[in-house]
Formats: sequence, structure tokens, C-alpha cells
Amino acid sequence: VDPVMYLSVYLLTYPILQWGIGSNVLQSKDTPSSQTSQILSEEASITQPLCANMESGEDDDMESLAPTNSMQSMLMLGRKMVSNGMQPPVVASLLGLVVALFPGARGLLVDTADHDDDRPMEWLFDGIRKVGQAAVPINMIILGASLSRGANLKEIPLRSNIAVLISKMVVMPAIGVGTYFFLKAVFDIDENIDASVYLVVLIVTCTPTANNVLVMADVAGQNKQALAACIFTQYMAAPLLLTVWLSIFVALVQQE
Repeated sequence: VDPVMYLSVYLLTYPILQWGIGSNVLQSKDTPSSQTSQILSEEASITQPLCANMESGEDDDMESLAPTNSMQSMLMLGRKMVSNGMQPPVVASLLGLVVALFPGARGLLVDTADHDDDRPMEWLFDGIRKVGQAAVPINMIILGASLSRGANLKEIPLRSNIAVLISKMVVMPAIGVGTYFFLKAVFDIDENIDASVYLVVLIVTCTPTANNVLVMADVAGQNKQALAACIFTQYMAAPLLLTVWLSIFVALVQQE
């Protein structure tokens, strides 16, 4: 199997994991969102009858309702996680996966038979693909505009900012290199895999934090300005640290 084929799996699962799990990890505990407030009110409506039963001395009824209360709380928590995770990138990835799994639906958008672009909805697919191809250049323009404005470094303590920088751009690449040697030593990896595949995998470990994390932090009610200061610091250090790590990565893959 061509290792590049695994890239499609990564592109589908990464947004789901990032927005599904990451949004819940970043969710503010001090300032609950409207969804959290709704869940808390629903939990209160469930526990109020239990409190009334306790006051009236109906212990047996309370014991019978306790498992139901726990199950409903778990269902509410699961609903909250799914609701937080169903962000536009996740929905788009899931819809793309559904379309790819059904040849009939895929055949409406992509001509997989003779590739002469005669499918009924291929015009829509071509338009979406053009928008996708423009995503990276537009993101780079937005990133450049954001960096040109600088950042308020006072939003986060200097020690914390430096700790985040070292963790993201020094410790994580070092862990990536260690994982590289570990996997090479433990697993029997196909020798025909091109060295550039390893290089791409290693490069991912040393890049600065992605800009969309700012959107996640904003949605979750966290300090977006402090995170922006951390990302700004990482990009300021990137010319030096990225050069060092890229030199190390290239030397490693050239040994294969």
C-alpha cells in the first residue's frame, strides 16, 4: 500500500479528533456555555424530585431513581460532547467520508470511469476543489496579516510563554525523533517506503501551533489573546528552531 494513501485517513480523522476532543478539552469550566447551562438546568430538574423524596423519607424511591439519574447524566454528557464536536470541519469530513463510501453518490460528483468530466454534478465538485486549493494561500495571507499586527505578550507570563515554546518546538520534535527510532527498531517497516514520507512525518512535530486553535479557544471561552501571544512567539522562533530541526530530520532520513 502506498504510504501516501494514509494521508487521506489522516485528513479525515484529524479534524474529527481536533474539534471533537479538542473542543471539549478547551471548554471553559469557569464560564459555562449556553449548552452547558442548559444541561445543568436539566440535571437540576432531574435531581429536584430526588431531593423531595429524601425530605419525605422515601429512601426506596430514591435508590430506584439513582441509576436512572446517573444514566441520564451520562447521556447528557455524551450529547454535550457530540454537540461540541459537530463543528463545520467535522461535518464536512464526515460528509466526504459518506460520499466516498457510496459509489453511486461519488459517481455524481467525480467521473471515475473514463475521467472526461461528464458527471452531472462535477461542476459542483470542481468549484469546491478550487475553493479547497485556495484555502492554504488564503490561510498564509491571514497568518501574515495577523503576525504583522504583533501580539500582546503581557497577556501571558513570560515563563509560561517560554515553556509553551520549548514544549511545542523543542520537546515535541525530540519525542518525534525518539518515536522514529523506536518504530524502526520494533516494527518491520517496508524498506521500499520513500524517505520523504519519514521527513514529512517528522516535520509535522516541529511546526508552530495552527491558527485554527485560536478559533477553538475562542469558541470554548478561553483566553484567545494569551494563546495568540504564544503562537506569535513560536513563529518568531521558527526561523531558528525549524532550521535546526529540519537539518536534523534530513540527516536522519538520508541515513536510510
